[in-house]
Amino acid sequence: MAILCFVDRFLTRCICSDVRKIKPLLDHLEALQKITNYFALDLSHETLIEAMARLGPNYKYVRCYGLWGTFDDGLKWAEMIPGPRFFFSLGSIFGNDFFESAVERLRPWAEAMRPDDRMLLGMDATKNVDEIWDSYHDKDGLFEKFMRNGLVHSNRVLGECWYKAEDWDVLGILETNPVMHRFVFRALREVVYRPLGLEFAAGDEIDCYEAFKYGPETMRKQYDRTGLKEIATWKAPSGRICKSALMLVPENESPNQLSLTDMLSVSSRPVPTPYEHERGGRCEQFLRIVSRRAPSAATGTD
Repeated sequence: MAILCFVDRFLTRCICSDVRKIKPLLDHLEALQKITNYFALDLSHETLIEAMARLGPNYKYVRCYGLWGTFDDGLKWAEMIPGPRFFFSLGSIFGNDFFESAVERLRPWAEAMRPDDRMLLGMDATKNVDEIWDSYHDKDGLFEKFMRNGLVHSNRVLGECWYKAEDWDVLGILETNPVMHRFVFRALREVVYRPLGLEFAAGDEIDCYEAFKYGPETMRKQYDRTGLKEIATWKAPSGRICKSALMLVPENESPNQLSLTDMLSVSSRPVPTPYEHERGGRCEQFLRIVSRRAPSAATGTD
């Protein structure tokens, strides 16, 4: 998730591993010479360092920061920002679960939204089962390597070698109600590792990496359940990815279709700069800012 903020508006993005998704917007804001604070939230310290190193040198008016923490940390930190905020989740993070669970995941962020806030959510909305299958089962087996590497890493984290590749098969499963793809690890034989209290019979499965494919209609139902209103929707040229702009509006009002420039131009009020937040010691208790510009480079006027 990311928070994008102008000097008087914050933009936040959760999970910053792929900065290509947010870069066109940052480039546009830079071209407008709009002083903007961009906060990228991620659990990976290394990913943040790399992302900030790639983005920071490219901008004069856009200030890039890495926030190292969880979604809960990011939500707590964002509460301290008194002015309007933009929240970005561009990679199917919200909505990617069984319907009720997805609603509950989005609800805390919806409850934190203020009337002047905006949120932009991305969702893979394809229903083409052939496209879905091919996207997760490439000829080089990259997703299977990714899955297996996760369990290899669990051995390092736990300090115990419970996972052995020869004990497990990796299978893809495609379901249609709702449309979703998931991977499972299936035990090829009995797997017992008593130091961790693990015991699997042959055929037991471990679910992982579920990817739901909800269309705009289903996502609108999620928004309605959390008190959010869709004010605009954009589709990628392929028609596969949908981006929804969200805001809080009174129930008796009908949201108007807005351009992204309109969204970024709503009235706002000044907020302290990120340096004032950090100097005040209010962010360290939740998140660690791992990369930033020197204060002199980040100071500017409209």
